[in-house]
Amino acid sequence: MILALPRLAASRQALRFRLGRWLSPRTTSRRAAAEAWALVSACWLVRAIALFLLLGTLGVGFSFPLALLFLCAGAAAAALPIGPAGAATQVGASGAALIASGVGASQALAVAISVGALGIFSGAAILLFAVAWRTGLSLARTRAAT
Repeated sequence: MILALPRLAASRQALRFRLGRWLSPRTTSRRAAAEAWALVSACWLVRAIALFLLLGTLGVGFSFPLALLFLCAGAAAAALPIGPAGAATQVGASGAALIASGVGASQALAVAISVGALGIFSGAAILLFAVAWRTGLSLARTRAAT
């Protein structure tokens, strides 16, 4: 969908309809969409690997299904329009998912809070990488032009 939408919005058939004319100037290029998709995917991959390792480190066990349950519960809770980015609901839902799977309450809460902080740090790392990448691209273009 991410890669197909720019092409669909630019097609002549889509421009015949009001929605197509509205959508056409509001879509990004395929390259920008692919870059955004890659950065979001990298962020989720880093979070999943870090969560898998964190669960093992904090004594819950190296369980990939439990890591996926934790991430899905947090993502579902993020859809609720509560608080700044739903941070408290994500921690609560993730902790509740761990408790429901048999992890002790204090350990589940410690893991949930740790993962919340880890999510913020991994997102910041991806943001810094993206800024460095874009800066490098613009510097390369400047050097090539001179």
